[in-house]
Amino acid sequence: MYSTPLDPSRLELALENFGAILWEWELETNTAVVHPSADGFFGREISSFDELEEIIHPADRERVVESLESSLETESPFNLEFRIRDDDEVRVIETRGSIHWMPETESTHVVGIATDITERKRRETEFQMIVEQSSDAITVVDDDGVIEYASPAVRHVFGYDPDEILGTNISSLIPPSDRDDALSALFDSGTTDEQSPEQVEYRLRHSDGSVRWVESRVSPQEDAISGGFVINTHDVTDRVSVEQDLKRTDESRSLALKASQAGIWNWEIGTNRVNWHTSCERVFGVPEGEFEGTYDAFARRVHDDDLPMVEAAINRTINEGEPYHIDYRIVRDDGVERWISARGKLLTDSSGTPVRLLGVVIDITEQKEREQELKQYERIVETASDPIYALDGTGQFVLVNEALAEALGCSKEELVGSNIVDRLEPADVEASLRHIMALARGESDVSPMELSLLTPDGMRDYEVNISLAGEGEEADAPRTVGVARDVTDIREHERRLSVLDRVLRHNIRNKLNIILAYSRSLMEYPDETVQSHADGIRDAGEALASISESARQFKASTHPTQSRLYTADIADCVNRVADEARLQFPHATIKVDQEAELQAEVHEAFELALTELVENGIKHSDHAEPTVEITVEKCESTVSVQVRDDGPGLDDMERDVILNGEETALEHGSGLGLWLVRWTIDNSGGTIDVRDNDPTGTVVEARIPLESSE
Repeated sequence: MYSTPLDPSRLELALENFGAILWEWELETNTAVVHPSADGFFGREISSFDELEEIIHPADRERVVESLESSLETESPFNLEFRIRDDDEVRVIETRGSIHWMPETESTHVVGIATDITERKRRETEFQMIVEQSSDAITVVDDDGVIEYASPAVRHVFGYDPDEILGTNISSLIPPSDRDDALSALFDSGTTDEQSPEQVEYRLRHSDGSVRWVESRVSPQEDAISGGFVINTHDVTDRVSVEQDLKRTDESRSLALKASQAGIWNWEIGTNRVNWHTSCERVFGVPEGEFEGTYDAFARRVHDDDLPMVEAAINRTINEGEPYHIDYRIVRDDGVERWISARGKLLTDSSGTPVRLLGVVIDITEQKEREQELKQYERIVETASDPIYALDGTGQFVLVNEALAEALGCSKEELVGSNIVDRLEPADVEASLRHIMALARGESDVSPMELSLLTPDGMRDYEVNISLAGEGEEADAPRTVGVARDVTDIREHERRLSVLDRVLRHNIRNKLNIILAYSRSLMEYPDETVQSHADGIRDAGEALASISESARQFKASTHPTQSRLYTADIADCVNRVADEARLQFPHATIKVDQEAELQAEVHEAFELALTELVENGIKHSDHAEPTVEITVEKCESTVSVQVRDDGPGLDDMERDVILNGEETALEHGSGLGLWLVRWTIDNSGGTIDVRDNDPTGTVVEARIPLESSE
């Protein structure tokens, strides 16, 4: 049994090889000692905690101090990540340590080890942001199909929050009639030897009960310990629907090491004696002072599969003088398997004969797991169907995926290192810079950008979600990550619909004017039968004209991106609607019960929508003197506007129009009013509900967000 005290010279050499520092802070004197020199690590010498506190990023300083004070109070180990300022550079440091009472000096010391993790944090941030920005729903499943990870985009594709489907089997999201074929196609494609994952189309059950067509790319987790697959999924319902029409008619995390998970060791080659500091014993799970002190005792704790590799590295160091640097697995004395990284340097005597191998080990199990996650993110980015890129501060591509290279008609190698400015129109370059600066200022209402790019298929329009990556928020030119989506076909579809809308409304208006003119002429005809028919033609024409006018007035409510919101006093809106209804329908009773001065952000068509609900309750009543009651109440964060009538109530189809804003292929609402009510409340950021009134009639309740206090 051998255990030796810490040799400072050996410690400094080992830490230098590992790229880390060991620090010690004596509380009573507020003095700090760093091994090796702090100048190369912190950019300046550190002799007290006050000097260290000066270079800690202001945003992190209070948190670091509070964590240390908590550890001192509880005498517990700590593990911190924080940023430091090194001239104009911001770096991320990870430090782990523990509190020690020194009986010989009767003083409290804090001892820890620190490493620079800036580059690792940058890569983690970039790839995490890419995954979260992707329009693909990205899921990771195990070999049995159980979902282990779901990206935010599953809300769009699946209709569920990510947490809702974690732990469920992906088969439960596939309709039973399609399940066997879909699962077979998915997992067979994920086990092919081809480099490019095969695309699989199948049907998926959406959270709203509908069945949607999706397309998935399945890739095996090649480096995962437990296997499994990465599935990139996006909704192709519209595309499949078009294709079907044409056929009929022609997608542990943070490191948490303690100071005791780094250990110092040395091997006396001549005597084959291995000396472990107590910190090294803790890494291997050996009770303090009980390491046997031989090479065989060390080798016995190395994983059987990795021992040949470790011994080969040791031999190269001894025989060829190579630096000793290797990652391998160990089996601790408690039976737990861990990954460690070992670095060492050979010491020789004056004649050059090897006498000692000195080094340091550190538990990197969590780091290995994160590397696996990083490889998983890399695979996700590479297989994503949307073009994805990362730019440095000068606009040069530092990362691109195959989808972007394919869209631009060049290779990834040609893109990396080139500048995005060379591929944009001057106006788009200026707009991009303004967009990035707005993000850097922290503006929260920055919408996705639209850019035009020259591709092998001609000019294509792209909608690009841009995010800042890494610690660049204080820089003049921050790093950026972009996820693009081709919207060329969508924009062309919108343009065609706009033309069709204008043409149809113009033609309907002209033809109705002719019909109404003829009906008025026929009403002067002396024959009563002809007059009766003419009166019916006139009523139908005027009803169609009213529908056309409603469509014109409410057109903005069908275009959420073109909607205009304004701050309205709901009480004033209700009073105006009630007064107008009393004048228009003197036989009806209009009751109002509301609080005064309730401010809310509403769509410009809100008052018209409220009028439609009141008029609908009056016109369709089966009472000679109908009653409509408008109630306005303030809730926690919304205003509730309820319109009650005493009529026969809405049928199921009209309820669906209000609740879902949709119609089936075989059922159509008789007018635009209820549709426009639903769209207007949606565009006001509100919700709507329909229920039966007691004893008869209907209650339609709209909840609108209160005006923000900010």
